[in-house]
Amino acid sequence: MPVPLRTPLCDELGIDVPILSAGMGSIAGADLVAAVSEAGGFGVLGVSGVSPEVVRTRIDSTRALTKRPFGVNVIIDEIGWAASEEDRELVHAEVASAIDEQVTAVVLFWGDPAPFVELAHRKGVLLLVQVGSLAEAATAAAADVDAIIAQGVEAGGHVRGTSFSQSDLRRMGCRRTPATGTSSRRRDDHRHIAPAVGQDCRCAAVCGSGLAGGRLRRRPRLPGHVGR
Repeated sequence: MPVPLRTPLCDELGIDVPILSAGMGSIAGADLVAAVSEAGGFGVLGVSGVSPEVVRTRIDSTRALTKRPFGVNVIIDEIGWAASEEDRELVHAEVASAIDEQVTAVVLFWGDPAPFVELAHRKGVLLLVQVGSLAEAATAAAADVDAIIAQGVEAGGHVRGTSFSQSDLRRMGCRRTPATGTSSRRRDDHRHIAPAVGQDCRCAAVCGSGLAGGRLRRRPRLPGHVGR
């Protein structure tokens, strides 16, 4: 049966349907982000590995294409990504630049979000973090992030996801907005979205420029419901 695609996270982000695109490192550019946001979802700009100046330029380019809400994604992992002190300084500068630009949300991938929570909330920016395990989810919840995105084991790209249930995340929750999400590489198939939303998941984070079957280039409205 059809599953309504309207959750509390839609109100938090100012979107019509709870579908987020992934930043994919630095791959997701202004055109894709604007297309997703114009279609009623939440486009997420990839800025990992670029300078703070480029972060601001990409945000400006996106704002020139859409007035709707969008986010910025930064990978903050200090093990496989920002392993050196120089890399960690760049990551902090990237996040700070995105927050200073007061985008709707900054979406962090992996790592400890705690150093960025206070600054984001002081600027009125929501902070979401993608995690790959229940332990990482616990760290994110304790840091008072606004939403946790649970990367599934089927996710595309760099996968740190392990098998842990949505019920685990719901019991843990976040003190501000108890919202969780799921990430999948099955970008051309709506069928994985319905089970996620039907399990009280608040959003579906989808990887790939082919989101919604590649049709977002023409910027239609995303459907208000998805059949199981």
